[in-house]
Amino acid sequence: MLKKDAKVKFLEHQLEEREREIVSMQGAEKTFVNQEDERIYRLEQRVRDLEALVKGLTEEVLDLKTITMKLYRAYETKAAEKPRPRVMVEEQPEEKKVQPAPAPVPVQPPVKERPAVREEDEGDLDLIMQTDGTLKRERRHGSDYIIAPTRYQAPPSLIGGRKGETSRKSGRKGGDIIFAEEDDSITK
Repeated sequence: MLKKDAKVKFLEHQLEEREREIVSMQGAEKTFVNQEDERIYRLEQRVRDLEALVKGLTEEVLDLKTITMKLYRAYETKAAEKPRPRVMVEEQPEEKKVQPAPAPVPVQPPVKERPAVREEDEGDLDLIMQTDGTLKRERRHGSDYIIAPTRYQAPPSLIGGRKGETSRKSGRKGGDIIFAEEDDSITK
């Protein structure tokens, strides 16, 4: 009789396990009639996951809020407990001789002499960019200007030519501009 009861319990247990497996397999592998149903199901799963994530984040924010409130209350109680020390100064009245105040002498403030501002001809001044980014009017001569192009200009060594070909402009022009070529580099 004992064997039959044990055998029946074992079979019942196995049957329950199989039923659980079937239910879990049905949940895992849903069969869909069309792709729209599958897409909707996947989106619903994502929404459920995101809702759980938002719920967890909300709980964490509320925890941070309670901690912040506790810290603020502790700060307020500490500030209330610690009154500022007041300094009490007691003066003994002493007899002082009253002396008449001397008559005030009017003092004129010193007048600063302004250097004579020389009126400069506005036509000779140019707006020059300063290092701090401001514009200041300065007198410039023709040789003081640096003229930069308004667009990018590649160096002469990069313009045209084939790979391995040396520059055709080996004979340099005279003037204020110095053209550097690749073979002009300094070697140690």
